[in-house]
Amino acid sequence: MNNEISFAHKNTVGWSYNCINIPHLGHLSGLLELAKNLKQGKKIKILLKDVNYNSKNFLVSEYEKIKQFIINFIINLGLNSHHVTFYKTSSIRFNEEFVHDFYKMTSVTSESEVNDIFCKNTNIKIFDIFNVLINILDIYYLDVNEIISNDIKKIELSKKLLSELQYKNFSIIEHDSIYNFKNSLMCNNENLTCITITEKENIVRKKINKYFCEEGNGNTVILTIFKSIIFPYCNLTSTDVVNYILEI
Repeated sequence: MNNEISFAHKNTVGWSYNCINIPHLGHLSGLLELAKNLKQGKKIKILLKDVNYNSKNFLVSEYEKIKQFIINFIINLGLNSHHVTFYKTSSIRFNEEFVHDFYKMTSVTSESEVNDIFCKNTNIKIFDIFNVLINILDIYYLDVNEIISNDIKKIELSKKLLSELQYKNFSIIEHDSIYNFKNSLMCNNENLTCITITEKENIVRKKINKYFCEEGNGNTVILTIFKSIIFPYCNLTSTDVVNYILEI
């Protein structure tokens, strides 16, 4: 394992974010779960996926902006950002040991297992398999005890493969996804549920419900949502970073 990130903590929680995606409403429940665990005194490791294999230079330029966005989110909830450490996928994937572990995982993975994750009836492409395994190794190399995720199928496969290869195991902290509000453009997945973390977030849910269902708004960019309905007194800076001035 990469020595740069191999400092395990008995209460260390991991969460990953793909820097290709602009922060949007769907990330809110994961961020709130992260904040809840931080408030409980746990250390947090956040893996920012800064690698884009469809790009010419492979790296995502928005890394620093996303990192600052998350830091501001934590600080303005009154929590200590010093207990949060950030890592890049580029810093852990591009080494010989990671590649060696990757090929070991391909040897114990069937196409049907990965096919089940994508819920496809047709044969999946080889890139689909590689993409799933790379993300599983990302979790392993993050070296944490718990993972915040709502992607249950990938986590189940992760635990199975890591067990077969006698790697360290971890537990999962499940979080609800944002509710698929009627007439919204958020998601077509009917299995998504509402935020149910605390009573305060249920108030947030009612505001979101009004925004989408009663007012018929379709904008799901998280910066707009925060500004309009969640934290009504927050401002947007010129760099699109949310600064919260509302005490939560």
